[in-house]
Amino acid sequence: MKILNADRVAECLDYEALIEALRSELTGAGSSPSRMRLETGSADDRKLLLVKPAWDDDVAIIKLLTLNEMNRMTVVPFIQGVIVVFDQATGTPSCIMDARELTCRRTAAASALAADYLAVREAEVLTLIGTGTLAPHMALAHAVNRPIRRVNVLGRSPEKAEATAQAIRSANPTINVRVAEDLPEAVGEAQIVCAATSSSTPVVRGAWISNGAHIDLVGSYRPDARESDDAAIGMARVFVDDRAAAMREAGDILIPLEKGVISQSNVVGDLTELCGGVVQGRISEYEVTAFKSVGMALEDLIAVKLVIGNA
Repeated sequence: MKILNADRVAECLDYEALIEALRSELTGAGSSPSRMRLETGSADDRKLLLVKPAWDDDVAIIKLLTLNEMNRMTVVPFIQGVIVVFDQATGTPSCIMDARELTCRRTAAASALAADYLAVREAEVLTLIGTGTLAPHMALAHAVNRPIRRVNVLGRSPEKAEATAQAIRSANPTINVRVAEDLPEAVGEAQIVCAATSSSTPVVRGAWISNGAHIDLVGSYRPDARESDDAAIGMARVFVDDRAAAMREAGDILIPLEKGVISQSNVVGDLTELCGGVVQGRISEYEVTAFKSVGMALEDLIAVKLVIGNA
């Protein structure tokens, strides 16, 4: 049985290849049931175990992730996990691979894919709010399909913000990356605003958003947490990666729905519908669009198959 660590997974998952694999295969024959979301700690320490299976004619996978809020105060990663791969013909386990690296890369690739339909073609400035493990991946993936020339990085810790900026610079020296201090200004000048934070209250406000901007929301993962305020969601044409999951888990969608700010019809489509041409993405250079990601097991499956093919 192959065992692939994070470094090996990273070597096998080029952002551009992963984006195109998602584009071509999300409308395919893969299957996935609703994921299991198990509370394994108290309400105070918020520990989750996520169990996410998916399969097609060739392979079946199960991703096991732990999300431990208490780890944010330590050097231990907030998200940890593994993916077990089974041969579909025999049921034999064939591979175990690191889930954290794969999850970061496929999350970033899914957002970049959505932005390819939703962001203005000439998007050059990206404002990145958040300094966790996922943050550099978001900027680097978005730069694949848009001519990103500058990235503004914002976070609660200047040291972490600089580390995030340096990670982006090291991976793509053509991008001018700076640590910003004025959040409204940085959001207002960006054509793509990406929030990848642990905040449970809005860090993106509609009052700051410029006409034609695209809002990318990937950080919050609970029904009672959100990164965007009512005004930001209310002004946007809204898309999600997985409609059913978003309607269960995405506070960025559920809270405005409950308050009557939007209705379910305001969620125009999901990522599969965008890729399949079932719904239209951006319709004018002035409209505001938003994409809320909660994570799809089919994205994991596509990414796993790409890793296996390159390993």
